Amino acid sequence: EQASVTFGDEGITLTATVDDMELATGQSFEYVWTSTGQFGFLNDDATDRSDRNTLTTSRNSIVYSAEDNEEGEEEISVEVFLGEGQSRIRVNDAASKIQIIPSDFVIRPANATIKGGASLVLFVEDEDGNNITQNSRYEYAVVWETPGAYGLFNGTQRIVSDLGKNSVVYQSLELEDKGEETISATIYRRESATESFRFVNTIGTTVFIENDPMSKYSMSILLMS
Repeated sequence: EQASVTFGDEGITLTATVDDMELATGQSFEYVWTSTGQFGFLNDDATDRSDRNTLTTSRNSIVYSAEDNEEGEEEISVEVFLGEGQSRIRVNDAASKIQIIPSDFVIRPANATIKGGASLVLFVEDEDGNNITQNSRYEYAVVWETPGAYGLFNGTQRIVSDLGKNSVVYQSLELEDKGEETISATIYRRESATESFRFVNTIGTTVFIENDPMSKYSMSILLMS
């Protein structure tokens, strides 16, 4: 079988079913899940383990989550064993391939135009228009950067790093000339507070500064009687 999962999603649930076999009293199934581990990891929200590519559990459903924002294919296999007392008998196995679809992130509003002295709130969304920080599985961090040729973040900073926040305020400080300011956002995420953040993607946009070039030549006429 084949399925697909998009990077940044909650993951895809895989379920193993043993057909035409009923458990007797004292019997139980054991599922040994294995992943090639190139693009993601296995999880059942219950098993504490260090190896995220192999999972042994009594649950017949697990979740596969894509960890890298790259296109690729992951193979997931499962072996089922029948346990009764101290005995363990292999029942069957199955495999499935998962297509990894990279997720697109965007800065909104894209290519906005503001006047000199004005401020603009920029924020990061996924391709479906969702706030990336409102995610129950992952914690995100965004590092914002700008050359600061025509303005700064919060009026004072070229780099802003915010944990768990997907927005920043850019303030134009250029009051006379027109210009184009480049903005970049580097996205990181982690699954829990005990892990290090992993790089996801760097995205960018342009803020256009619109001023009246004649404003610096403005004159006043003093009438004298």
